[in-house]
This record gives sequence, structure tokens and C-alpha cells, in this order.
Amino acid sequence: MEQKMEFSSLLAVRQTFPKHPAIEDHAGQLRRKLAGSGMLESVGEGQRVALAVGSRGVTGLTAMVRALAAAVKERGAQPFILPAMGSHGGATAQGQSGILDALGVNERSCGAPVVSSMETVDYGPGSGGGAHVVVSRDAVEADAVIVLNRVKSHTAFKGSVESGLLKMVVVGLGKENGARAYHLYSLRSEFPRYMIELARGIMAHVNVLGGVGVVEDAAGRTVRLEAICSGQFESREAELLRFYKQIATRLPFEEADVLIVERMGKDISGAGLDTNVIGRSRHPVRPEPASPRIRRIWVRALTAQSHGNAKGVGLADFISPQLAAAVDLDSTVKNAVAALVPEHAFLPPSLHPERRILTECLRSAGVVDPLRAKIAWIVDTLDVGRLLVSPLLAGELADNTTVTGRESGTAFMFGSDGTLQDFEAHWIKAVED
Repeated sequence: MEQKMEFSSLLAVRQTFPKHPAIEDHAGQLRRKLAGSGMLESVGEGQRVALAVGSRGVTGLTAMVRALAAAVKERGAQPFILPAMGSHGGATAQGQSGILDALGVNERSCGAPVVSSMETVDYGPGSGGGAHVVVSRDAVEADAVIVLNRVKSHTAFKGSVESGLLKMVVVGLGKENGARAYHLYSLRSEFPRYMIELARGIMAHVNVLGGVGVVEDAAGRTVRLEAICSGQFESREAELLRFYKQIATRLPFEEADVLIVERMGKDISGAGLDTNVIGRSRHPVRPEPASPRIRRIWVRALTAQSHGNAKGVGLADFISPQLAAAVDLDSTVKNAVAALVPEHAFLPPSLHPERRILTECLRSAGVVDPLRAKIAWIVDTLDVGRLLVSPLLAGELADNTTVTGRESGTAFMFGSDGTLQDFEAHWIKAVED
């Protein structure tokens, strides 16, 4: 019988990020911003106004959608909620409304019905040629549209605008057909430039009044909330993106042998795992990030809010059995192929027991002495304020002024069947001992 590998202990460390006042009253702040923007001035009696909502778990999402719906009703108009999430939800109407419901966005909670359809209208090639301008038929038939999205770095490209309101117009409102059209052409063009061109093309046919842009800090707190008229999308979104990058989530080290990620999911990142955090993109046109350099990544679970869509699982080297069992391969492949990254749907090895996964991570990373391995464990790529790290990695973080830690810690806690206890159990043990 093969002798069990001995693993290093884990120390609990905290990472601090620039602090900005958090917005707690999302509804109140949105009402104030709407009043100052003039966005709803053209909305009139009896008009149908689409509130375009995506698949991300944005903090305060339900409260903001409810406030938007109420503001539209005050103008005598009829709001409805439009799933704007490209090919997510298995690229089905039912799947997309199901994602919104899981996020707490439905008629009961928000006071507006959800109208979900995958039908689109094709307006032909955009001004730059190439891909067609494709948009949701429900958006076309509405009298007006308002989009809501988190503004942050994109996982596949860099530009003046990345993931935010313009992307919601192009990819979200484009449904599966529009998402495919954009991604197909953008592989051979400049991602941000072409996204802006297509957004302009869509807004020439659809009355997009404006959008609600949200910026969250590394702790998931809302620190900016803006109501932006569509004519200001490009400039205002660029400003929000610059602000986000100043406070963005990042790991406090440049190199590690093994990174354990407790969970991945579509509500965490469009790629399941934020490529900017893990230092991997595995994208056909995007260069690999320069840092951090992580030799092996092990992901343990898929969030329930992903509804089986494990796009991005191919960014990992190993996955736990429970993650493998949660994967809806059809939904995952549809989303990955629509984004032209089938690599993100590749299923890594799933080994049982989990003790064996850690062993193989270390071996395949070329670790000679497991007790001196550089290991880090995080909850997910949105939550890197708390980390469990091996002593060698903790020593390298000693001079990092953003990191505080404890000298005590915990051993890896495996059950009798070799299953690893979760991050929270280890964190509590490491902090209390």
C-alpha cells in the first residue's frame, strides 16, 4: 500500500483592501441617483419598460430592481423584468427566468413580471461590418429599456470599458444569438472597440434609456451606485472601471504551488473563476496574465446559483467529486462555446478521496518536500479577504503590509473516508487554536 503523504499545516491570514464607505440602502441610493439623472423623464403613461437584469449575484440586486420597477410605475408606465444574460441558463427561456428567481428577482419580490424568451431580431451587420446587430425581441418591442449590471474587469480582455453596462447591452440583451455573433467576430477584432460599435448599433434600434452601474469592493460591499443615461455610457462606465481597478480583488502573493478554491460559479464570475485573480485565462486570443503564477488549482464545489453551468471548470487542474456531480454538461458547453472558449468546459480529473487530490496536486506541481509547499486556500475569487496558507507562503507574506495573520493554525482535516472538511471549518479551527 502506498504511504500517505504528509501535508503542511495551514495558517489563517487576512488581507485588507482600500476602504470606501459602503452603500447599505440600495433602494434609497438608486432613487436619489435616478432623480438626479433625468433618465426617466421621457417615460410616459402606459409604456412598457424592460428592466434588463443579468445572472450575477450583485449585492442588493432585488432591492434595486424593486426600486427601478416602482420608479417606472410612478411615471404611469408598466415595468417588466427581462433576463439579459446571453447564453446562460442553458440558453433557454425557462432556465434564464430560473436564474433570476434563484437570485431573488421575480414578480413577488420586485413588483414586475418576468418576461423570458430567447427570440431575437437581426438587424444585419454593424457599422464596422462583420457580426450582425442582434438583440432580444422583447427589448425591441418594449418602449424603453434600462440595464443593470456590476462594473468590473472582464475575464477575457482589457479596454476602456470591459464588463458592465455596454456588455449588458451587447451580450446580455443579445441572448444566445447575439452573444455568439459578438464573440465570433471579436476573436478577430479588438474586443472593447467592437463591443462599443455593436452597442451603438443596438441602441440605434432599441430605446435604451440608461443603466444602473454598480461597483463592489473586495469584500462584496457596494461602494458606487450610479444611474447613467445611455448617451454617457462610454465615458461614465470607463470612469467606474478605473475606480474598480483601484480596489479590485487580488491575491497577496505572486507564486504558489497549489491554490484550493472552495467554490466556483456563474454568480461569482462570468468565467466561473475570475481569471484576473487566478492568473489563468486559457483563452484563444488573450495572453496569459503575468501573475500570479499558480502551478495547480483545485476547485471543490459549484454554487447552487450556477444551476449546473460550470463554465470555467477547465481553468482548474483538479476538481472534487461533488463539483463533477453538479455539472450540467449541456448548459456548460453551450455557454463555453457561445463565448468561443470550449476549453473552459473541459472537465479536469475528479479523484476520490479528496486526500488523493491534494497529493496529486503537489506531485504534479513538482513539489519535492510537501511540508515546504506553497499552498493557499480561498472561498472563491470574489472573497480573498480571508486565506488559509501554508507556513512557507505565510513567511513570504510577512512583509506584506496588507496581510495580517496568526502564528497558530490547523492541520488539513480529512474525514475517515478521506473527504476534506470545508474552508469555514478549517478557518474556525485555525483562528480559535
